[in-house]
Amino acid sequence: MTDSHGTTKMSYKSIDCDTLIAEVFSSSSILIDGGGVTFSGGEPTLQFEALLYILKQLNEKNIHTAIETNATHPRLPELLPYLDLLIADLKHSDSEIHKKYTGMPNEMIIENLIFASQKNLELWIRTPLIKGFNADADFIEGFINIYKQFNLRNTSFELLRYHEFGKTKWAQCRKEYTITDGHVTDEIVDAYEKAYLQAGLKVIHT
Repeated sequence: MTDSHGTTKMSYKSIDCDTLIAEVFSSSSILIDGGGVTFSGGEPTLQFEALLYILKQLNEKNIHTAIETNATHPRLPELLPYLDLLIADLKHSDSEIHKKYTGMPNEMIIENLIFASQKNLELWIRTPLIKGFNADADFIEGFINIYKQFNLRNTSFELLRYHEFGKTKWAQCRKEYTITDGHVTDEIVDAYEKAYLQAGLKVIHT
């Protein structure tokens, strides 16, 4: 669907929590071989009460649950008992730089993720590497020093190369896409991964 400017318009439909839960339950027969339900976004914790309610219902039926989140919500720990997998970003080790580019410091994120690492769930921490932001070997030690505070038993780390797959969404929202050259070199990705492995961190590729 496009508007008079030729811009694609996104459409959506609102449904209530119980309808969504019923849809999941009716499809439970296909949730085989580790399948389950993942809540992403946007940011799923922006609808926190609804998310908590749904996760509780799915947990009672032993349906595998995961969320992808920026981990900034102060009530995130309330979700953990009902999650099997938490996928979260830690975009920068330096809180001031993190705040400059994202609008928020990283202390709450780190606090939430340290707490999550101590619980009985899988934790995947992702860092999108972007030229001019964090794709610099000078920042690697900062990340590793943060991760030394984690329980690493069920914690994995993924380094994501910058890409422009979501660029069209900015046009759809009539916003300017301001990154002109965010691509990273093989050398910086390799430097991060090598340092992580040497520090005893489990690096994954999904």
